[in-house]
Amino acid sequence: MAPGISFVISTLNSSATLKKCLQHLTKQIYPKKLMEVLILDGGSTDGTLEVAKGFCSPLDVKVVKAGFPNNQEARRYFGFKKAKFDLVCVLDSDNYLVDVNWITKMTRPLKDNPEVVTSFTLHFYYDPRQN
Repeated sequence: MAPGISFVISTLNSSATLKKCLQHLTKQIYPKKLMEVLILDGGSTDGTLEVAKGFCSPLDVKVVKAGFPNNQEARRYFGFKKAKFDLVCVLDSDNYLVDVNWITKMTRPLKDNPEVVTSFTLHFYYDPRQN
């Protein structure tokens, strides 16, 4: 059986990228009931919270006013404490999972070998058109 995974997305004025990030999460070929998305906001003033709260999808998306506007890592830690699943993925609001099997590929080593405790991507792509 596939493991549950909590996505921790730390935001601060991320309205320009958050919707696309969430859209790519919904395209994952992975049981949606095993996915949780925690949006930990540091006090956005640009509409980030409206984007997050208005996002309609089969995903379990929770918006948390986490504070720490100058400390993204503190917001992430707050997300780790709130996560309901044992596996936690730190995802930036401007990261897009373009491979629909990304979650399956990233969790496979953890599922297949109990001695493996973390998994990282090997490659990434930067789109210069994105600001």
